[in-house]
Amino acid sequence: MIGRTFVSLTTSAMIVGAQQTVRIEVRDDAGMPVPYALVAPMNGASQVANDSGVVSFRMKAADSLNLRVRRIGYREQFGWVVRIGENLYRVTLPRVAAVLGTVDVTAPGSASNTPLAQRGFYDRLDRVQRGAILGDFLTPEELDVRAAATVTRMLAGSRYAKVTTMPSSRGRGTLVVVGRAGCPMTILLDGQVVRGTVQDVAVSETPTSINPGGTRQTGVSFNDTTTSIDDVVDGRSVMAIEVYPSTANAPAELQRLSGRGSCGIVALWTGARR
Repeated sequence: MIGRTFVSLTTSAMIVGAQQTVRIEVRDDAGMPVPYALVAPMNGASQVANDSGVVSFRMKAADSLNLRVRRIGYREQFGWVVRIGENLYRVTLPRVAAVLGTVDVTAPGSASNTPLAQRGFYDRLDRVQRGAILGDFLTPEELDVRAAATVTRMLAGSRYAKVTTMPSSRGRGTLVVVGRAGCPMTILLDGQVVRGTVQDVAVSETPTSINPGGTRQTGVSFNDTTTSIDDVVDGRSVMAIEVYPSTANAPAELQRLSGRGSCGIVALWTGARR
């Protein structure tokens, strides 16, 4: 499926012959590393480079690789990249010129010190890519390509979440995000549980046989509200998404934030996609 970050490569071209660790460096036109660039071999699954602009694949090395490399703020590169060392390739992403107003610099910074990096997004993505935890990640680059206007549309195609309709007495259904077991997932917005939506009520009222941590909300039912996650979160403000199939196997820092529910976590992060 398009626009998803996976852990393994499965194309036949990569399986044929001896596989090796192939390193790809992503640099800008000044020779500086481009952190967290999205790198995808032709017909292969994408991975995200680390904070030094380096990503590794297990695949058959060749004199050149056909790659697609994207990072918001840089010109996308798509084509053949020549090997420059032993199993080492380098891609150059020219910066996209932008005219800025006067800027006062008050503290030193680095290209890798982005808001998402500060929130631990890329650290958790690295753990997924190494196979330490299970999760789906939608990076800013992937969301930019999808151009979906709502959260529920952004989640279309996720391995661990699907969108269903919760019946309502008011004559129209409300969209709810559910996990693989069919029970509602906890949704975090910038580290806080989204409250007061049908999604939140559904998590609270999940039977204890499915969700031992669930807590029924007094005086609130599906008949009293038709507010969906799309009504309270503007999809255009979402810069990245994490999806975990099980709360118990999610990163500890997100488990603490979710507080309740065992059907998985969807973590939304808002801000500029950069």
